[in-house]
Amino acid sequence: SPSPKSEPVEQDVLFLARPAILAAGRSAESPDYATAARWFTQAAGYGLPDSQFNLAVLTESGLGVEKDMVQAAMWFTLAARSGDNEATRRRDLMKS
Repeated sequence: SPSPKSEPVEQDVLFLARPAILAAGRSAESPDYATAARWFTQAAGYGLPDSQFNLAVLTESGLGVEKDMVQAAMWFTLAARSGDNEATRRRDLMKS
């Protein structure tokens, strides 16, 4: 019998991010930010930098989640540590 996976594989992580991307872009008139935030939260927890950045943006703006500048800075920092230059820029702007 196969043993349970202890680490997500890259395909699993990308699978988690895809619904968030689709939900956020559902339509220009009515994006579903709450659903996007839930999916980004799961994928960000697995260390996916794009999801960490997107969750930071939603958290910074209060879209789909409660506005929380401390949490936004944390997600920007995590994405920045993975080499996301825009996350670094946004985090640094928050500090100024």
